Amino acid sequence: MNQRDAARTRARAQRALLAAALLAAPARAEQPPPPAPSAWFAARGPHIEAVSSAGGDDAGALALQLERALAAASRLLDADPSLLPPVTAISLTAADGYAYLRPLSGAPAFLHVAPERATLVLDGALREQSLTAAQHSLTHLLAASDPRPRPLWLEEGGAELVSTARVTGDALELGRPPRARLEWFALATLHPLKRVLSARETLRWSQHAREGLAAESWALLHFLRSGDRAGFPARADRLASYLALVNGGMPPERACAEAFGLEAAALEAELLRFLSFGEPPRERIALASLGAPGALPAEPLVPARRDALLGELALSLGRGAWAPAERWLRSAALYDPASKARLAQLRALRGDERAQLEPLLAEAELASAAGGADAASLSALALARLALATRAHPPDAD
Repeated sequence: MNQRDAARTRARAQRALLAAALLAAPARAEQPPPPAPSAWFAARGPHIEAVSSAGGDDAGALALQLERALAAASRLLDADPSLLPPVTAISLTAADGYAYLRPLSGAPAFLHVAPERATLVLDGALREQSLTAAQHSLTHLLAASDPRPRPLWLEEGGAELVSTARVTGDALELGRPPRARLEWFALATLHPLKRVLSARETLRWSQHAREGLAAESWALLHFLRSGDRAGFPARADRLASYLALVNGGMPPERACAEAFGLEAAALEAELLRFLSFGEPPRERIALASLGAPGALPAEPLVPARRDALLGELALSLGRGAWAPAERWLRSAALYDPASKARLAQLRALRGDERAQLEPLLAEAELASAAGGADAASLSALALARLALATRAHPPDAD
């Protein structure tokens, strides 16, 4: 062997030793790049967390307004806000993803309730309209979370009354008439008051009839609480008696006569006179008496949490939002191990092959075990496995 061949042999041996060393060395996990600074902020109150892409002041103001509206709703409906599920309010613009998440065209806000949280999504470009819709939904969520029964008109009237609540000076002002309700009273034929009082469910009602019930429920509750400012007898303190009588089994019309001192027809005549005076007086509740916080500081929201929130919400909205859900969950999973479980759930529901899914499921299960998995992550993993099992063994057609 000449010197050149010997040099080639030594070089091959060195390359082989280097390759063997590399194969024997433990694999280094690919590390994601550090997250970019977040322009999103979150502010947390006693019952509500608000998230906004418009800065800390916006997040703090949104959380504070919703906490105050919730306190007013609790007072109106005699409902316990501590029974609410975790509530996150997210203010989004079209660029942030609101256009992908909005379930109904034109809706300025919507409420989505999932096992792990209730999410209020607001169109940040339409703050006043979205705030009205969000406060309405929040009041209904409060009523649904409190098991104590209450008449449908009282719940709907409370939601309408709270929907337009706004801070003026040192008070929360109630009674601003929603525009759609004023149009109803100007143009539509009213339901008889006895039908409003006795309504239990409206699933079979037309949309027009449901809008009428909402309008008249708002007017009746506003009248009972504020009619004395327009010269009618004070009846606000009789609402509790009315509620007790109805919940005790008394028919609504009889409870009306017992609690308010008028038969339904006579009370309806007074209500119509109250409305004929023009825009009714507004009720003011001192902020200090609401028990809500005076201010709520905001902190930057970690991008992984932002993407996890948006991805979780989009996933729960169904097939139409799966594309943005995957984008957000893939981003969140780089830094948030729990998001791997939801990403696996999405891909299983979408129909990805088991061979492609198993590595992700294994990573998600390992991350969940290492981090003390929360109930939502365990549920996502279980649903992913269930989707795979259902595809492998479809249920009988019958």
